[in-house]
Amino acid sequence: MIAARRVFSRRALTLAGHPAAWQAMFAQQAWRLLGPCPPARGVPHIASGHGTVYWPTEYQHSEAGHFVQPLRAGLGTLTTVEPRVIPQPYAGVVIINVRYHVETFTVAVDYSDCTFINKECLAEVALYFKMQHLRSGYGDPKVLPGGYVAGKRSLYDHYCRLRALRRRTPQCDVYGRFGMHFSAEIRRRALQILQSESRFEFLGGASLALYMQSLREAARARVCVDMPGNGPFCYRLVEYLAAGCFVVAPRHSAIMHAELRDREHLVYCRSDLADLADICAQYVDDDRARREIELNAARFFDEHLHPARLASYYLQALNRRLCRVP
Repeated sequence: MIAARRVFSRRALTLAGHPAAWQAMFAQQAWRLLGPCPPARGVPHIASGHGTVYWPTEYQHSEAGHFVQPLRAGLGTLTTVEPRVIPQPYAGVVIINVRYHVETFTVAVDYSDCTFINKECLAEVALYFKMQHLRSGYGDPKVLPGGYVAGKRSLYDHYCRLRALRRRTPQCDVYGRFGMHFSAEIRRRALQILQSESRFEFLGGASLALYMQSLREAARARVCVDMPGNGPFCYRLVEYLAAGCFVVAPRHSAIMHAELRDREHLVYCRSDLADLADICAQYVDDDRARREIELNAARFFDEHLHPARLASYYLQALNRRLCRVP
């Protein structure tokens, strides 16, 4: 994801000459005047023993903020978060401190796209949240799924407007845009299948697009295809769920803190993509079934991946494991 952002920044001005890119930029400016979307409804009340979260003033890697800032923002709406100089010795991991009464605990937030955990770090912390958490687990109760995040903060500001855009007449049947920097083999295979299919209209490819342009294109598609990124989860999955898109994907080898259920929140295809085109064609033509899964996808984001909801999960896990509040 980090490398993808660097490539994006180098080519942004070139892409801005595309009419769809200009439209997306103007729309985003208009949306900014409206302010961010309303906060998630029904965020659970956190017990009074949640304590204080100390957040590092600097990260080990300059790109870490892109991954952990949504969590930091969500925590700030639910509890006291204070900046503190905290050593950050581990690549792909942000170390925070959590204080309950007189005791302070060290907690790791592993945002790395690699699915392995840092065992040296694990030995030194009280709790270890892993974003690309393997479905098979790690054999240590201290390691918990850490959810996942979107590519940019603007998704959280404007997801409700993407949902409104989605309620308009679709502009294409199937959408998928994949760079070839990560998971190139399966992404290339997916594009070959989708671009050669005659049963539906496909929009996308391997070319880059401006961030908001890509979000708007996805919102106007009947079906969105998700592929792995540098890890099992790609930030596009979170963005598609936020916009209430209908998602087709090979089953992820990682899990979030809540279960993504097949044919409820999304539809899984075979890992070899043999049925990808058939599933896309089926749901392009089935408005009723597609709409039900779209609603469930949006609800999953609202209940689990919105920054306030994600932070709520972290705080409740901290309460159970560290504070021992009933």
